[in-house]
Amino acid sequence: MLDTWHDWVRDTARQAHEAGELRAGVSPEGVATVVVAATVGFERLGGPGRDPESEERMLEFWTCLLPRLTAAAPARMAGEPVAVRGAGNSMAGL
Repeated sequence: MLDTWHDWVRDTARQAHEAGELRAGVSPEGVATVVVAATVGFERLGGPGRDPESEERMLEFWTCLLPRLTAAAPARMAGEPVAVRGAGNSMAGL
């Protein structure tokens, strides 16, 4: 299961890299490693009565990570959530 998830994230990040959407120096393999490690960590942090993949936790994670991955940093970073771009963008699936 983790291999499939890792491969999907890496392949999606590779598409973003080829489209010029990843920041210079960010590798598709690195993106896959970070995303898979974080999601496994969220799962491990969950426990009885706790939602490891709560909307708030996911929003915090992606708000922190996406600006560091993308080629064009968002214009606003004053604590506002980063808007998810359309499905035509290869990073939209992440």
